[in-house]
Amino acid sequence: SFRAMEAFLQKRLATQSQAAMVAAKTTVAQFAVFPPYLVAIFSYMGLAEGLTLPEVQTKVHQRVPEAFIGGCAFWPAVNIINFWIVPAAFRVP
Repeated sequence: SFRAMEAFLQKRLATQSQAAMVAAKTTVAQFAVFPPYLVAIFSYMGLAEGLTLPEVQTKVHQRVPEAFIGGCAFWPAVNIINFWIVPAAFRVP
């Protein structure tokens, strides 16, 4: 889970500056968490639309890269604010 990853990074980078910690968490969120999330959401959407499995696969192959690129313009800034300002207890997992 993301909370387990965050706890691991917190322990591993405990001696690092807050900026280094925020950068590490943002990088992991963007490149390790976001892509599988996109695959899951587009797969679910395709199945909910009644698409066949090959059609869902095509949808995922078409939409995930463009959604990832679009997300790279938005989510890192949001995650930086989230990890820097919002206390861990108040973050949405």
